[in-house]
Amino acid sequence: MVFEFDLVSVVIPCFRQARFLEACLRSLQSQTWPHWEAIVIDDGSPDETQQVLAHMAAGEPRLRSVAQVNRGVCAARNIGLSLAKGEFVQFLDADDLIESDKLRWQVAALRRRLDASLVFGDALYFDDRDPSRRSFAFDLSPDACNWIQAEATKQMPELDKVLVRNSFPVCAPLVRLASIESVGPFDVSLNHREGLELWIRLAASQHKFAYEPRDNTQALIRAHATSMSRDRSSMDAGAARMWLRTLDYLTDERLRRLALIGVATPLG
Repeated sequence: MVFEFDLVSVVIPCFRQARFLEACLRSLQSQTWPHWEAIVIDDGSPDETQQVLAHMAAGEPRLRSVAQVNRGVCAARNIGLSLAKGEFVQFLDADDLIESDKLRWQVAALRRRLDASLVFGDALYFDDRDPSRRSFAFDLSPDACNWIQAEATKQMPELDKVLVRNSFPVCAPLVRLASIESVGPFDVSLNHREGLELWIRLAASQHKFAYEPRDNTQALIRAHATSMSRDRSSMDAGAARMWLRTLDYLTDERLRRLALIGVATPLG
């Protein structure tokens, strides 16, 4: 496939998040990097998603959208990937935001780091009722440590890192589309930790990750009552399925043991 040089394709699945979608798209319009396209996938959302899209598209030629029957976030993201024209991909959920210099800085980082398939920075959770209240923890604890930095600076192979712990949320990196195409899109059999499974596949195929934090480049994840992250039991079961899936392609016995620890941990 021929990519459009320097273009960032922002893939945004939307299901029951119409009330947040405009703010999400406004965070793209605030970017210092103007070369982006937003691909919003309306995943059978039974709310005002289409009305918000029509309102935003009237004055924004960089916005495209497609509607489908509800098939889940993986299928929605894969539709976005199939439509992407950009050299780079930014995944962004419809209730989340990115700070204004994220795309510019990470495009520049991938230009510098030709050996890297993705570059990532930090991410913060923010209070749905008070966006100025931010934390490195989902519960918005003011004392939470920067876990992304802690994981990124460990002296160990990239694959080991992502097998021990998810190194960053799906909205944190900017990824080369060609790298994703080389390992395949999201696994539609998964309903949790699908982003981590993609990072594991990339790392298992010798793709390199680069940690390039900088002010005003963070991904911002909304903490609100309807967040999928609050469904702990469903997340744990979904995580176990994801770890079992990795056993299909991890052949090294040491790495398989790490994956099996992942299977056991969320199930107690």
